[in-house]
Amino acid sequence: MMTQRMPKVVFHQNPTTILSITSIYFIVAFLSFINSLCTHLVVEKEKKIRPTMQAMGLQETAFWLSWAIVQYFFTTCVVVISTIIIVAINVLPNSNVFLFFLALMFFTLTLITLSFLLSTFFKKSQTAMTLPAFYVFMVTLIYLAIGLTRTYSASTGLVYTTPKWAMVLLCLVSPIAFALYVDNTISMDLSGVGMNFSTMQDGYFPNYIPMLMLLLDAVLYYFLSVYLEKVISGDFKRSIHPCFCLFPSYWRKSKIKSGIDNPNFDIEFNADIKDNVEKVPQEFDSKVGIRIMRLLKSFKTTKETITAVDNISLNMYEDEITCLLGHNGAGKTTLINILTGFLKPDSGHAMIYGYDVANAGNLEQLKTMIGLCPQENIIHDQLTCKENLRAFAALKGFSAEEIEDEIDSLLKDLNLTEKADVFSKNLSGGQKRKLSVGMAFIGKPKVVFLDEPTAGVDPLSRRNMWELLKKYKKNHCILLTTHFMDEADILSDRKAIISKGKLQCYGSSLFLKYNYGIGYHLNLLTNSDGDVGRIQQHMDNLNASIKLKRTHGSEVAFVIPQKQIDQNRFPDILRSLEEKENDVTKAENLGIKSYGVSMTTLEDVFFQIGQEETVKESTDELNDDENAPMTNAAPVPEVTYLNNTSYQKYTALFKVFFFNHIRHPMFVIFGIVLPNILVLASLLINKYMDADNDENIPVQLDITSLLYDYAGKALSAAKPQFLIYNTTTADAGINNVTADIAKVLSVNRTNVDLLTVAPHYIGSNFYWHSNQTLQTNQLVHTAIFNSTAVHAIPTIANYITNTLMNLGGNFSVFNISTNNWPWPKLRKTATVSGKTFATVYTLSFAFLFISNGVGIQAVKDYEFHLRSQLRVSGVSNTIYWAAKRTIDLGNALIPVIFLLIIILAFQVENLNSAGSILCLVLMCFIYTACNEQFSYLLSYAFTSFESCQSVSPNISTTIALLPSYAVLILYMFQYVTASKAIHYVCSIFFPPYIIFGGIFFIVMVQMNYNHINKTIDVAAPVEDFFKWDNMVLYSILITLFHVIWMPFLINALDIWKATGKLRLAFGLKPLPVSYDALKDQTVEENEDVLVERQRVDNLVKKKEFPMATVQKISKIFGQPDHVCFKSKKAPKNMKVAVNDVSFCVKGGEVLGLLGPNGAGKTTCISMMSGELGIDKGKVSKNLSLSLTIFLITYLPTYLPTYLPTYLPTYLPTYLTIYLP
Repeated sequence: MMTQRMPKVVFHQNPTTILSITSIYFIVAFLSFINSLCTHLVVEKEKKIRPTMQAMGLQETAFWLSWAIVQYFFTTCVVVISTIIIVAINVLPNSNVFLFFLALMFFTLTLITLSFLLSTFFKKSQTAMTLPAFYVFMVTLIYLAIGLTRTYSASTGLVYTTPKWAMVLLCLVSPIAFALYVDNTISMDLSGVGMNFSTMQDGYFPNYIPMLMLLLDAVLYYFLSVYLEKVISGDFKRSIHPCFCLFPSYWRKSKIKSGIDNPNFDIEFNADIKDNVEKVPQEFDSKVGIRIMRLLKSFKTTKETITAVDNISLNMYEDEITCLLGHNGAGKTTLINILTGFLKPDSGHAMIYGYDVANAGNLEQLKTMIGLCPQENIIHDQLTCKENLRAFAALKGFSAEEIEDEIDSLLKDLNLTEKADVFSKNLSGGQKRKLSVGMAFIGKPKVVFLDEPTAGVDPLSRRNMWELLKKYKKNHCILLTTHFMDEADILSDRKAIISKGKLQCYGSSLFLKYNYGIGYHLNLLTNSDGDVGRIQQHMDNLNASIKLKRTHGSEVAFVIPQKQIDQNRFPDILRSLEEKENDVTKAENLGIKSYGVSMTTLEDVFFQIGQEETVKESTDELNDDENAPMTNAAPVPEVTYLNNTSYQKYTALFKVFFFNHIRHPMFVIFGIVLPNILVLASLLINKYMDADNDENIPVQLDITSLLYDYAGKALSAAKPQFLIYNTTTADAGINNVTADIAKVLSVNRTNVDLLTVAPHYIGSNFYWHSNQTLQTNQLVHTAIFNSTAVHAIPTIANYITNTLMNLGGNFSVFNISTNNWPWPKLRKTATVSGKTFATVYTLSFAFLFISNGVGIQAVKDYEFHLRSQLRVSGVSNTIYWAAKRTIDLGNALIPVIFLLIIILAFQVENLNSAGSILCLVLMCFIYTACNEQFSYLLSYAFTSFESCQSVSPNISTTIALLPSYAVLILYMFQYVTASKAIHYVCSIFFPPYIIFGGIFFIVMVQMNYNHINKTIDVAAPVEDFFKWDNMVLYSILITLFHVIWMPFLINALDIWKATGKLRLAFGLKPLPVSYDALKDQTVEENEDVLVERQRVDNLVKKKEFPMATVQKISKIFGQPDHVCFKSKKAPKNMKVAVNDVSFCVKGGEVLGLLGPNGAGKTTCISMMSGELGIDKGKVSKNLSLSLTIFLITYLPTYLPTYLPTYLPTYLPTYLTIYLP
């Protein structure tokens, strides 16, 4: 018997591993869009920008479409560049690149709508930023699981054992659909056929299916986003029934009766407050703009139910300003949220010009009538004042000409004409507030809601805003809240005082003062002979109901009750002071120089109502102190110099960071549980991926033996045919043999070229051979075998032997059994398989995920000035970073330890030897600290917390994954030197990558040892892992090097950020400041200012320093700071914030800094406290910054607290910092 190998077509390498890497590469590269877009959407929701715009007319479709268009423009640019690169380097030479371009466009469209969908589940941007990394990991695991069912051949391409219907369902996850499209495209291109319009229907899973699924995903994600946005409740939106689309009322809007005289909505006040509500003339009924009747809203907590609005009823009228007054938490903002449609009342009705806000069908109409200014400034920082106003005016449907005219008029009324083209982020706090009020009035809404509109506004701007409100109240119904009683008294026509959700009284100022007023105030100014006791005795003799209010220095104040005034006893009291005895008035006799009378203020009314309420628990002591006579202020205590240790400050700050972490609702899930679950799932997949069959058992050679290739993988599920290749003429003997073979096997007889009838696994060629020696013809049998069938030759011999032995007989009588018993394996291959890639990728990504993004909180600390507050309180940079590094490292090490335990428990292949475990433990612990430091460094590139949390994780993930793909692919194709070179370079410049390269080379050390020594599962010696050429030692050392040098750079950047001087960060003297800008700002100073300046100069010369001395300090923003040399170019956009200010403050004095918004008050105090560097001048000469800090406490205009940290934790922190 002779053998002949069947002919083969051109060899095509199995591309399954490279397909996995390429597809995952594309997924990771484009999924960064999800992180950025999803975070921005949640930030708009969190900052109330989006709910406010929706309340003022923004349509939901317009909102989604605007984001989609903007994002699709940017993604299209990326897709075009990617396509140009693919064409330039000829990645797909046999395919139509236009189809790949279309697939990329469809994929990026699904990512945009997927971001819309994911954003509906989150309320906090800090939680939303962690989602994309988790999503990438889950998609990767699903895709790798699908890859386990994939086989490849040059003739059939990719074939999956996964059912087609299951793959179609998985394509509902758009990254999976795109990954399958990439797989098919690359495999067809490698086969030489290529992907084009004519081949889109070829293959097991044709490419037209994932392309259509991508379009379906984009539409499905969008409609799911719209649906979930409606049914998921939020802090500033109303949810509707999940089956809303099934209700006929949703599709057929009923016409709402607009008459506000509907008797069903008559106002009914509770009996206990009926007398406290001012009656209005009947003609006012036609001017009712807002009618509220028995409105109730409660919130349930884990402990109790809080009633925020309790059965409130009242009317608000057009052409009037109504003011809501009440203590913090009284329910004012909740009432406004109900009226604007953010919240749905539990019961009751609220009508706005005839439209019931409780009816969701009326909200669209109400949006065109409402203007809103919430407590937060709802402005876009990256837009100018004009652009912000233009955007909100467009929501009302105004034309461009009308918009521009109204914007110019409104900016003039707001005194913001000079700031029209200034970015909103560069405005002062008061200017931002004025702009927010202007945005509420833009578009001429019928009803305007203003929640504390003058908060943070200087007195001059507040007066201007009052004039604006009075001007615009014509044809408007304005409702505002405020804590300034004089503002409510002067500005509003009617006042409603609310306490604990209940309406206490409602009416004009005169009505409230008369109803609740405590009377008149009699203010007396005494001389040195004045005796308060005698004066009080005189008042008691006149009327015992006259009470002493307060005494302060030479001022004495009495309260005359309203009852005395009603009984006309007020003139008798004044007349008694003017009565003369011996030509001396009674007032002069009592030592009274002068006196005056003032009416009850609205603040008195507010206090009176507060005292009558049961909410006095926390205010009793305050009221007692307030009613008690005030004596002269106590002497100023002496300054105590504290010597508290750095350890006390460290422990106090550590507690704040600790509670901030554990009280974050998603910390445990995303920080500890989730990474371990992901790694556990990946290891389960990895365990059954490409598992080698190491059992050396005999294999019986029958026809099923031909169904497996060299790796033990199934070649085909169908039974192969036996090929009879016969080029002789018809011969009875040969026919008898082939007939007997046909009894057992399916026979394919042919006499043409073997390649044209492929594929077959085994066959025979029978022919007669002329033997010249024997002078006869001999039957010759040639075994034809396919080299991809492992047992082809012995199987053919077995069947032919049995056939000849039983020629003409019955095969069941005699049978020869042939078995193959392979030798035991002596070694394993050292190639990078899909299993190796999965191991390295999943484990490395988990460790990257754990410590990725810890620097985001540092940006938030800077943005909300917590760092400045702590530094002023005496916490140095070293203490701050020590506490933060400790808590962040501790939080990261918890999941790291669990991950290592899971890896050891699973006995991961090539990571279960002593050397590999030792290197893995060292690598993981050091890398965790390294990646933490890198995240801190990266945080200095951002000034906005929102920008950092949306971009920073993407940067770390990208610079970690891209080099890892290059290293693994080059090593896979035996470019070992190039792979190591990239690892050398990227480990230096991209620290997040090191874990990928480190784990990969740890695995390769073990694999290479088994390959070289021809062993199986024999642990490599520990010293092999620490050989320099194996790259493991280098990976550990370079990681340790990063851990050492990064803190020094962080400290330098801290100095630069605190002082604004980059040269100081590197120990260089700052360049001299150019004072040319100061010369242009010189103004004529008052005489008292010059006297104060001379007094400060004299004190400094004498070295007599009071508590605080400020000498000629100046601050210029926009001043360039060059490290090595001074630029010759004049700086642009320089702004002088403080110019040559001098003053001193003695012990026991209180100095008030007054000025309009943007005058430099905050900048001046910030320089005194050390929060800002000083460009010129001195503060407290001869006192170092560290000593000055210990003598200062600082209350800024912002709120420098950690929101998750509650009062019993936060206050002891500062107490510990200050006390020894």
